[in-house]
Amino acid sequence: MNSHTCRCLSSSDMHKVKLFLVPSLSEAENAEAKEAQEAFVREFPAADIQKVFPRNTNPNFDHMTSPGQHSMASEYLPFLNNQLLESAWPELKLSRKEYREDFRQQMADYGASSPPEELKRNRMFLALQDMVGSSLAVTRKLPGSENALTRFKSVAEEEVESTR
Repeated sequence: MNSHTCRCLSSSDMHKVKLFLVPSLSEAENAEAKEAQEAFVREFPAADIQKVFPRNTNPNFDHMTSPGQHSMASEYLPFLNNQLLESAWPELKLSRKEYREDFRQQMADYGASSPPEELKRNRMFLALQDMVGSSLAVTRKLPGSENALTRFKSVAEEEVESTR
């Protein structure tokens, strides 16, 4: 950390969430989130950013990264399966929704001690996540779409998502 600044990149929050962001659902939210992210990054000295996110390589995390963390079968498909369940049937009780509520509560409880730009960005990301369900409106208008969704629901169930 640069000794001339009071900001440093913080450690991981207690609650983490994975979000399915579709910026085109809300261009205004997307632009605001981009501005908040850029402002958040500007709050840190360039040396700190370079240390954590070196150019042309993976970020330096406190854990090893591997191709297994990007497995279609174990990482992405469970996420997409659960997102479709949530989008098509918002009334379903899903763990991912509980995790997001925990994350929202964490932001409410500790937001005052977080960088304001990070808080704003996270709120916008959550707002974008909340809009994903509306993307099925077009699908639902297609012939046979309701039957397809009903068949999916009859065989699908929530899958465990990695929270790394």
